[in-house]
Amino acid sequence: MSNVESLRIKRLEAMHYYVHDLERSKRFYQDQFDFAQVAESDAAMTKAGKQKSVVFEAADVRVLVSAPEGEGGRAARWLKRHPDGVGSLIFEVEDIAHTFKLLDSRGGTPMSDVVTTEDEHGTFKTFSITTPFGGYKRSGLGREGGVEAIKEYLQTKSVWITTKPNRANPFVLG
Repeated sequence: MSNVESLRIKRLEAMHYYVHDLERSKRFYQDQFDFAQVAESDAAMTKAGKQKSVVFEAADVRVLVSAPEGEGGRAARWLKRHPDGVGSLIFEVEDIAHTFKLLDSRGGTPMSDVVTTEDEHGTFKTFSITTPFGGYKRSGLGREGGVEAIKEYLQTKSVWITTKPNRANPFVLG
């Protein structure tokens, strides 16, 4: 087990998908997976964010889906560079300042500081951060990665050595 200090993540709050066709996503989550639509961005939020967003929920699983409404919003920027898919993971943490500080010290790139938002439902704090893991063509390896870079993520579990020369299949005993 690692000695790395904990980020103090309590749970995965939601996954945020960016899609081109919000109506198709609605049909998918509601008709195929029995998710209920529990929230939707209002006209003011849609206009300000330049994206229409809907929240679906089933048991303890929450999915936020956003589609662009014009140019310049986060969904439009994401979809210019990526296919439809997960754009971010939203975590609930014990101490947001602690989590932000640790991620920043580990090489994450803050897109914003911790922002406090208050509305009729209460107060919540958020921040956005990108991670250094990603890379060339979304492979997670980067241009300089290659086969050698992946060895850092592998752990040898067993090694087979044959004592008989010219064994046709080393995975067959005898």
